Amino acid sequence: AADTNYTSVSSTAQTFTISKASQSSLINVGASTTAWPATLGLTITGGSGTGALAYSISSAGTAGCSVGASSGIVTPTTAGTCDIAITRAADTNYNISSTLTPTVTFAQASQSALTTTAQTVTYPAAFSNAATTGGSGTGAVTYALTSAGTAGCSVTSGGVISYANAGTCTITATKAADTNYTSVSSTAQTFTI
Repeated sequence: AADTNYTSVSSTAQTFTISKASQSSLINVGASTTAWPATLGLTITGGSGTGALAYSISSAGTAGCSVGASSGIVTPTTAGTCDIAITRAADTNYNISSTLTPTVTFAQASQSALTTTAQTVTYPAAFSNAATTGGSGTGAVTYALTSAGTAGCSVTSGGVISYANAGTCTITATKAADTNYTSVSSTAQTFTI
């Protein structure tokens, strides 16, 4: 304001900057493990403001994952793990969030049931061949003697059954695990010679 000796004066206009705030941390509150070949949707809370969540692959890992950029649905190629990078975008009041990088696990699935059969033979035929149906994946099938029984059987890992007498014996087959499936064994099967 003016006084007796001076006229009033105004300053030049000053611009003041209000800096954007940092967002709160993102948190994964959903599941991070499921069995292959299912997809997994991530459930994220936290961050601040109205910015959209964005998802990308941090590491495709052993599962060879892909992820929906806005949906957060993770799709594996095989069983294994992968890392997802998640951010919440900046808006008028908040900077972009720090990146959350959860590891997602796709566990091996259980194989379908495995059944052991063997060709019908009559003593004194030299041997019988075991076979299997069922199971899943690419694991090798091996055979083992559960009981030599009254036939005095033996079996090779490849399923060739030898025996000493007419009678019965019991055999079990196992299909090995592979990348996507755990191993599975058949119930013990009794064969009659």
